[in-house]
Amino acid sequence: MATNITLSNGQKIWLNIIQGTVLESSESSNSIVSSHRGLSDVITNSSGTYTPPRISTQIVTTSKVWLKKLDGKDAEFNMSDFSVPLRVGHQIAIIYGAAEGIENGAYFGALNKSTGESAFDPSIHCNRLKEFGLYIPKNYYRNWFLRSFVIGAVIGLLPFVDFALGIFIGVILTNILAVILCVVKQVKGQNMLPELNKHALQTLHSAV
Repeated sequence: MATNITLSNGQKIWLNIIQGTVLESSESSNSIVSSHRGLSDVITNSSGTYTPPRISTQIVTTSKVWLKKLDGKDAEFNMSDFSVPLRVGHQIAIIYGAAEGIENGAYFGALNKSTGESAFDPSIHCNRLKEFGLYIPKNYYRNWFLRSFVIGAVIGLLPFVDFALGIFIGVILTNILAVILCVVKQVKGQNMLPELNKHALQTLHSAV
């Protein structure tokens, strides 16, 4: 049974929980190595000086768990973004949800009912924000681009502005505004994540 909540910004969201017993868990780490090559031609005593590439390593940890769900079926879940300490036999509740009207939700938090520990996805990635209606809507840039021609035409009809120049100004200014509003929307969405996670934790505890 989904739980419906309304965030303080008016966004309506549904939350649901999958509960089960841990059958198996695994954690693996992979190293992603990347190099940034630099080549300088600093002349010193008629010879070039070579700067070796900078090597950077990023460790990516993947956490997966198999649960025996309450309906008796086994299912695997990727908990890499909200890894909570667990052992085989522990009772786990995983929460997922999305904005009202979106059928398939995103998993973003878990509660180990056996230990009381919980974890949530700290990610601020745009895809997560979109799932919960906290980012720009579909066709955002396309709609703004079409709107820019209308605004440009209005500017071009002014007696002291050439029509073609008006279109150009309208397109440039409108798209700059679209990018600014996009950034503002993303920042606002990120700021709503703590409130979303608070509601999610309350929902998880209510299922205990």
